[in-house]
Amino acid sequence: IGEIVTRGVPVKKITDVNGETLFVTTVLDLMMAQTGVNRGLAGDYPKDYDDPKPYTPAWQEGITGVRRDLAIRVAREFADNAARTKGKSMIALGAGTNHWYHSDLIYRCIINMVLLCGCQGVNGGGWAHYVGQEKVRPLEGWSQVAFALDWNRPPRQMQGTTFWYFVTDQFRYEELDTATLGSPNGGRFHN
Repeated sequence: IGEIVTRGVPVKKITDVNGETLFVTTVLDLMMAQTGVNRGLAGDYPKDYDDPKPYTPAWQEGITGVRRDLAIRVAREFADNAARTKGKSMIALGAGTNHWYHSDLIYRCIINMVLLCGCQGVNGGGWAHYVGQEKVRPLEGWSQVAFALDWNRPPRQMQGTTFWYFVTDQFRYEELDTATLGSPNGGRFHN
């Protein structure tokens, strides 16, 4: 925790209209540095999948409890299917993960998986998101019942999970130290 991982990223040096020197790179190159894929660049890259450096299957195993061989298998099968079907690998997901901590990371994982495998935008592939209340028809009848509009106006809407989390004092029992979520760089980057 708090360790800075240094990994090389290919950059191009350009001069802007004011004569300032800038270093530019692509989003893909930044992402590949994050994933720990060594592409012959300098830096603290893992030697293989069993190296417990950040973002390897061995590293995630210690955090998630998902065996590294299973993580590798899912990734390979998804990518193999995408290659054989020209991008028709799909992940269908509902809104359940929105209600829990790290839902943004789950979404990022899914979108990265379908993008890196060339599935997003392919008919029969990509990310299919379904959500119950967003697809209720007719919406007016549903909202009348869901928010008791025939009894009381205006409706009082509240995200149930967050409400319950704070009202029952569950936050007091949280074992996560939020200080571990910040970057040791404090938002500063170095050349």
